[in-house]
Amino acid sequence: MSLLTPRRLLAALATMTALVIALGAGFVAGRKLPHGLRDRLLGRQPAALAAWTPLDPAPLVRFEAATIVLEGRGYLFGGFGNADLDGSPEVWMYDPKDNSWTRRKDMPNGLTHANPAMAGGVVWFAGGFVGTTDWDITAEVKGYDWREDRWSSGPPLPSPRTGGALVSHAGRLHYFGGYKDRGYTNADDHWILNIADSTKGHTWVRAAPLPVPRGHLSGAAAGGYIYAIGGCRGHDPDPVDVPWVHRYDPATDKWTEVASLPSPRSHTEPATLVRNGRIVIIGGRSRPTGREAVDDVTEYDPATDRWTALPPLPEVRHSPIAFLFDDEIVVGLGGSRTSDPDTRTVWRENRSASWQPGPKLPVELGEVSAGVVGNRLYLLGERADWTLSLDLGTGRWNEPSRHAVRPAPGNHHPAESWGGRLYLFGGLGRGAGAVQIFDPAVDAWRLGPAMPFAAGAGASALIGSHIYVAGGIVGDTTTRQAARFDPAT
Repeated sequence: MSLLTPRRLLAALATMTALVIALGAGFVAGRKLPHGLRDRLLGRQPAALAAWTPLDPAPLVRFEAATIVLEGRGYLFGGFGNADLDGSPEVWMYDPKDNSWTRRKDMPNGLTHANPAMAGGVVWFAGGFVGTTDWDITAEVKGYDWREDRWSSGPPLPSPRTGGALVSHAGRLHYFGGYKDRGYTNADDHWILNIADSTKGHTWVRAAPLPVPRGHLSGAAAGGYIYAIGGCRGHDPDPVDVPWVHRYDPATDKWTEVASLPSPRSHTEPATLVRNGRIVIIGGRSRPTGREAVDDVTEYDPATDRWTALPPLPEVRHSPIAFLFDDEIVVGLGGSRTSDPDTRTVWRENRSASWQPGPKLPVELGEVSAGVVGNRLYLLGERADWTLSLDLGTGRWNEPSRHAVRPAPGNHHPAESWGGRLYLFGGLGRGAGAVQIFDPAVDAWRLGPAMPFAAGAGASALIGSHIYVAGGIVGDTTTRQAARFDPAT
């Protein structure tokens, strides 16, 4: 039986003391070491944030081409193939499984300014500019049987049109908007072709006109409605990009204006798609905001009538192409600066990643509080007294000094949104116990009824029509107190 001798006791005490010192030093060092170095020492790797992954370059350049996905493969038709803007008759098939491009049989003529729609098992094109260099406006309607790689003619449009939208809904083709007279006059015409009903002789019939005539607009069908999205008034030489969005109800033959785009936008036709009932438009042009090409990726939710910015493209693109495969988007080509097909770059969306990058804050903030009011995210925190705001539609931060400054700056403010206002409850520093209320409609802060306990760093929750606040730090100690606040008072 071993005895704890004085020597062994001293050794044990020394070991325990060293262990405590080591643990303490490790804790302090861990707090002071840069996070990146600390993670490397501990063998941790930060999550990679990349919304898009580059793929092998395409074997072609193209601008204002037409796109559709058929049985898991993407098809690209026509478009401009060089800086001289010569229309191309080429058809290419893209296979996402091996990132391969395969040439198919050419179209009957070079074609631009016409995006396809599927109806009756055929891919249809209506109107557009035909020819390589002449840019002749046409009323022709062409059908493509992709299984046989064969082209046929369909009933022509009532009048020549280019740059309009062609959308398929319930076995009918809808053509609306665009330009006439070689593309210089905006058109509001809306024609419908019933592919399945031969009793009508397969002719186009007139429907309710587009409320605002325009071309280079995107068209999409979602939730039983048809949408006319963005576009531009006039074509050449001085087009004006517009933000308007209109929804057509086939049951009533009526158009309704819905939420506008976050910024004026055109030339998104070949990069417009519907995913899980929401419309996504990618890239394009926005001259009123000073951008000849944009990197915006914007999603519309018909259920909420709201546009939301998704992670942008790695680079700006004018008139890119886009395909949707298994909920992920492949996008590329277009123009890297303006209306010039000068890039072969292709990216695939990293939608399956657990984390997606967001727009970086304009300033560094710590101990951040946040709330959403309308379509804006508001942030406040340590190191800055500013009220920061992010436009959730454009994905862009406003200038830090744009909004009013809260009356009691500080940090550790629990925050909630209610009734179109942002509420801050307490905080550490000058905000302790204060209720600060921001009204974005008038860009003003005011003080509300003070909290019953002067806490900061607590927790808050909006439950029903009341806001609950609990715990936190009062003075130098934590607290057990909790209270319910009625923002309607």
